[in-house]
Amino acid sequence: MLHLSHLACANQSTGEVVVSDDNPFGEPHTYIDPLALTDACQRDIPYLTRLGVNALRIYSVDPTLNHDACMTALSAAGIYTMYVSLSSC
Repeated sequence: MLHLSHLACANQSTGEVVVSDDNPFGEPHTYIDPLALTDACQRDIPYLTRLGVNALRIYSVDPTLNHDACMTALSAAGIYTMYVSLSSC
C-alpha cells in the first residue's frame, strides 16, 4: 500500500528567478537539488523510514546532475519517488 504524507516542503524561493535557456524551469538561482546530494540523501533516508515514509513527491530536479546514488538508496529503502514535471515541454 502506498502511504502518502505531507512532511515538509523545502522553500528555496529566496533567490531571484530568471527563466533562460539554461534555466527553463525558472528555478531560483539559489536552488539546490537534494536528490543529487548523496551524503544528504544517505543521512535522511533512515529518518524517513523511521517515520514510515514510503513515497516522496519530487517537484524539481536539475537534469544536468546525477541522481543515481540517491535514487538507488531510496529504492533499496522501499521509498517510491514520483516526479511532477511542471514543464510545458
